[in-house]
Amino acid sequence: MRTRIFRNERKTSLTYRVNRPYSDDRIRRFIVGEIARGVCAIGMLVVLTAGLSAAGFRSSAAATGSQTFVAGADAYVSESRPNTNYGTATKLRVQNAPVLRAYVRFSVQYLDGAVTRATLRLYATAGSTIGYDIRGVADNSWGERTITYSNAPSASATVTGSSGPFGSGAWISVDVTPLVVGTGDVSFALTTTSTKAMSVASREYGASFIPRLVVETSTGVAPINNTSPPAISGTAQDGQTLTADPGTWSGTEPISYAYQWRRCDSAGASCTAIVDATAKTYTLTANDVGATIRLAVTASNSAGSSTATSAQTRSSWPD
Repeated sequence: MRTRIFRNERKTSLTYRVNRPYSDDRIRRFIVGEIARGVCAIGMLVVLTAGLSAAGFRSSAAATGSQTFVAGADAYVSESRPNTNYGTATKLRVQNAPVLRAYVRFSVQYLDGAVTRATLRLYATAGSTIGYDIRGVADNSWGERTITYSNAPSASATVTGSSGPFGSGAWISVDVTPLVVGTGDVSFALTTTSTKAMSVASREYGASFIPRLVVETSTGVAPINNTSPPAISGTAQDGQTLTADPGTWSGTEPISYAYQWRRCDSAGASCTAIVDATAKTYTLTANDVGATIRLAVTASNSAGSSTATSAQTRSSWPD
C-alpha cells in the first residue's frame, strides 16, 4: 500500500500538498517525529508559562509604584514687606535675615498603595553654600494670591529634611516622607539659616521647572482617598451646636475618623485649631462670634491617613 502525503511549507500546521510518495514506514516515522516535536514545544510552553506566572506573582507581592505631583500653589513671604503678596513671582526666595520664607502646596490623589517614600524636587535658580530646610505646614487653607508674611500659616518647629549646599541650574531632592502619609493636600515651608538669599523656580517659572513631589507606594492595602469633602450642619450662632459629616472616603476597611474644629476669618482663611474641639459635634461660644468655622477630618487605615477640610460656615452671630 502506498500513500501520498502533502505539506504546505508556508504554514506551521500539518497541512500538506502533493510532493512525492513515501512508504508506510517512512510516513509513520515522519508522523512520530512531528508529534514528538509538538510535545516538546508544548512542554517548553508550559515551563515558560509557569516561569512567567511565578515571576509575575513574586513581582506582584513586592510591587511598588511611583507618582509625580506638580505644585498646585506656591509663593514666598517677606518680613520686610509683611503685607505684600508674591504669589505671581517666578522664583521662590528663601533667607534668614530679613526673613524670606517660601510655601509650596500639593494635592496628592489616587495613590495605589501605602506611601513608602516621598521626595520634594525643586529647581535651583540661585545656589547656596548652606541650603534650605523643609518644614511641615499644618494649615493648607492659604491662597497663592493672598498669602503674606502677616497672614502666613506657621511652619513646624521640626525640620523634616535639608537640601545641603547646591549650585544654580540643578534639581534638588529632599526626602519628605514623614509629611506625606496619604492622599489630600500637603504644604511645605522652606526656611534657612543663611543671611544670603537663595531661590528656586516657582510654578510661574515654566512648566519644565515646576516644583514636584514624587510619591512612591507599595501595593496590598488600598490607601485612604477622599471622594467627597466633609460637611457641617447646624446654625452658626453662639450657643448652637454644629455637627460633623466626615464626607465620603475610599480605601481598605476598617477606616477610623478624627475631627478637629477650626476657627477662621470671614473668608475661611487664617484658621487655627480650637482647643479640645475634637468631637463629632461642636458648640459655638462667644469666641466664635464674627468668625467662620471649618472642620478638618482625618481618615486612617493600615496604609496611612489623609485629611480633608470642609467649606467654612457663614460668620457666627451672637445669641
